[in-house]
Amino acid sequence: MRRILVFACAVVGAFLVLSISSCDGEMPVAPDARPDIGADGMQAAAQPATHSVTGQGTSWYERGGNAGWMIIALNARQMPDGSVKGNFHWQVRTREWGGRIFVKVSCLTFNGNEVRMVGQASQAMNPNNVGKWMGLYVEDNGQGSAAQPDRIFHRWFGPFEEEAMLFCDGPRPEDPEPRELVAGNIQIR
Repeated sequence: MRRILVFACAVVGAFLVLSISSCDGEMPVAPDARPDIGADGMQAAAQPATHSVTGQGTSWYERGGNAGWMIIALNARQMPDGSVKGNFHWQVRTREWGGRIFVKVSCLTFNGNEVRMVGQASQAMNPNNVGKWMGLYVEDNGQGSAAQPDRIFHRWFGPFEEEAMLFCDGPRPEDPEPRELVAGNIQIR
């Protein structure tokens, strides 16, 4: 029993050290992707959606030897008339850089347990990124401890709206493979 307790403490300690060192002393925080609530938001919330995707999660992010945490929160729905409401918040913190983007979703494509979405950044840590396009692919692999981890993939399109829309309407991205969430849950309904 004592060995298990020592091992558990060592794992938790290593996770905390890794988290703090990968974020320049800042623990990642869960972003917020609650829908905008105004007159239009309240009216849209009263309408039933035909499809929706909600949730948040954390994944390990690694690119070119630079590693850290990627955190996503999303809340988007497709209305009976085909219109789209919602947004997602993407955040990454590594040893060398960090960034946050809040994206207003303008395209959603549902395919079973998979969703592709794109939109324009309405807020960004770097003001030059406001108005640029970002895409997100998510895979809901079920609920509960027996389910496989949900997966996520993001793609930055910058000013290229046409490419973003092709991503939204196209097949699941193959390169690179989507990352598994180490914490959190995505739900597609």
